[in-house]
Amino acid sequence: MASYDYDVVVLGAGAAGLTASGFAAAFGAKTALIENARTGGECTWTGCIPSKALIKAARVAHTMRTAEMFGIGACEPAIDFARVMESVRSTRQRVYEDADAPERIASRNIDLIMANPSFVDPHTLLIEGDETRTISARYFIICTGSSPVVPHVPGLPLQLLHTNNSIFEISELPGRLLVIGAGPVGVEMAQAFRRFGSAVAVVDRKDHILCADEPECAALVQRRLEAEGIAFRLGNHVESVTASGNGYAALVSHGEQWMTVNFDVVLAAAGRRPNVHGLALEAAGVAYNDRGIAINHSCQTSASHIYACGDVTDGPHFTHVAEDMARTAATRLLLKVPAAYERRSIPWVTFTDPELAHLGQTSVQLEESGVRYETIRFPYSRLDRSLIDRTDDGVVMVHISPVSGKILGAHIAGECAGEMINEFALAMHRGLSIREISGTVHAYPTYTLGVRRVSDQWYVRQGSPRIVDTVRSIFGYRGRPMEGLGTTDIV
Repeated sequence: MASYDYDVVVLGAGAAGLTASGFAAAFGAKTALIENARTGGECTWTGCIPSKALIKAARVAHTMRTAEMFGIGACEPAIDFARVMESVRSTRQRVYEDADAPERIASRNIDLIMANPSFVDPHTLLIEGDETRTISARYFIICTGSSPVVPHVPGLPLQLLHTNNSIFEISELPGRLLVIGAGPVGVEMAQAFRRFGSAVAVVDRKDHILCADEPECAALVQRRLEAEGIAFRLGNHVESVTASGNGYAALVSHGEQWMTVNFDVVLAAAGRRPNVHGLALEAAGVAYNDRGIAINHSCQTSASHIYACGDVTDGPHFTHVAEDMARTAATRLLLKVPAAYERRSIPWVTFTDPELAHLGQTSVQLEESGVRYETIRFPYSRLDRSLIDRTDDGVVMVHISPVSGKILGAHIAGECAGEMINEFALAMHRGLSIREISGTVHAYPTYTLGVRRVSDQWYVRQGSPRIVDTVRSIFGYRGRPMEGLGTTDIV
């Protein structure tokens, strides 16, 4: 057997890389982790952590403005945006120090190398940092992540253009914010900045927001955002920018129609591209394209000893998916046991207010595939906890197989949707039917009781009218069959 410097070398110290290297070291492999910027990755520094911290601060401001509904005097919050951003960065630093700092990594028996890596051959890396050298490994796991796409807009000064890589470093609240992209990042940041006081417009080429989610739920979120004063320019494209008065104006096109949108700052949230540049993947025999590195169900690339995980692959760009992929890759390559990362029951959440949670297939996907399905809805307006909290604008929607009751897709727009979706994810992962959720006692009054309530709808519908008529005839009951509390559609 050939001799190598390491058993496993992991490229990239984000969520996937930290998980992969931690598992490899825990399995007894001599492990190195290579990072060319800072440990922690996009999630810690420019993604999940700072964005959700900013969203929380914005929600506090919104709660102060709307406290009157609880009989508490509402007030306009005095927002010190520089302090808000200091708080966001403080939270980010705490998360980094708790889990991602170099000393934490070293404590797991991982050699951290801060350098730029590139493949020399399938088992050798060129390391360019404080010194230039080569290292070899039996296995590699590529976890270099992705970067935001920066659109080219003629006339737009670069100092006014931000992505998630830079927006959390600003200290002055923009008076007018133009967001390019109506995906999760775009709409989350649009609502947060609107609640701090910015005038916000969102432009997207597509005709509706959050296109990967259930259309009915996405439309509910859009109505709420519009009610808060966010202007959506959908089916539109930013053509160019010109100076206008004391700011700038974007020329926006919709077919043959044109309009202008005035702004002070632009946030580009129009997609991401994999970080493969400079890795010399060709020298290692690793196939990739513009969407990322090609992998199989075990995260194995076209080179059998090289694996890839997270955003650098052509797959869902979520931290929880990256971590699951990393566990799969480390288990497969080190223990040689069959392993596959979860691709079917992946939940995701857009942390707007209300939240939008997604799992499985949407109605559009089911109709396109010709699958027969049943849709069950339960409105938040019939959920006692929502009435208590004044958050009754929402819906729980489940697509199921009419015969077996197996979950094909679950979608929630409403308060705590991100917490509620996980119960559906467990049921789908374990192959449980919605009947088994209906038969599980849920605490009252909670939001997750909405998961039980929507499941009850299918149970009631299955029992009526045939079974109920049978019970009535046997026991002589005279009441009418119970009507469902939600709505059910058969497609």
